[in-house]
Amino acid sequence: MSRSSVTVDRTVLYSPYKYLMWFFFAVLAAYVAWSWQAYIAVGDYQTLGFLGAMQALLFWYMVNTYTCRTEYRLEKDELVIVIDRKFKGVKEIHLGYGDIFGVYDMKKENRKSIETAPAYYAYSRLDKRKVWVLLYNYNDDTKKAGRILMKASDEFWDAFRAVLPDQICVPQAEVLGYAYKHMGEVLRRKEEKDAEDEGEVVYEYVDEDGNRIDEEAVKDQEYEIVDEDAPEEKPDADKAKTKK
Repeated sequence: MSRSSVTVDRTVLYSPYKYLMWFFFAVLAAYVAWSWQAYIAVGDYQTLGFLGAMQALLFWYMVNTYTCRTEYRLEKDELVIVIDRKFKGVKEIHLGYGDIFGVYDMKKENRKSIETAPAYYAYSRLDKRKVWVLLYNYNDDTKKAGRILMKASDEFWDAFRAVLPDQICVPQAEVLGYAYKHMGEVLRRKEEKDAEDEGEVVYEYVDEDGNRIDEEAVKDQEYEIVDEDAPEEKPDADKAKTKK
């Protein structure tokens, strides 16, 4: 845990899990050596090709699991999450504090209570710490929220709680309250905008022949605005009479 210009927390590998991964790597290496030697000896290259592909996939998964490292930074205006994996590269997630609904315990999560976008697993499986769920604003969607799974220290959660009081490490119902409030505000803004768009009047400039005139060309000149949808005005009967 670092407290300099920003608050930082990083992955902590649990030693027994790390040693267990080394054991699995050793077992996989021994199995690969034995299986390749056995299938080459009998000339069964078709089965060997399929088996080799499965072994490569398993090796890819194990390496990504072992090398996964995460970093969380509480910066001035945003939370920055950095996920680093050997074969998947580095991914950064930037969340403004205003877009974060809150953090709650994954063990007490009711998944049916709200629709969520595909989750980001922003933690290492070799980190023994508790898993928490961060819920955030998903592109102003009024039906679903974003979801990130995290593991961090108590010191980090305390610092995060200082930034967002009453929203960090609280019951899921409280976090959902912030989510639903935001979604309601977004829906209201959209409805107001749609109402304004429906009532908007657009004027088009045309000459006597009905040809459109560019708006820039008619600046500083006087034109009569004619509403074509308005009923045609009937001539005054008194004006239509002629003197005898």
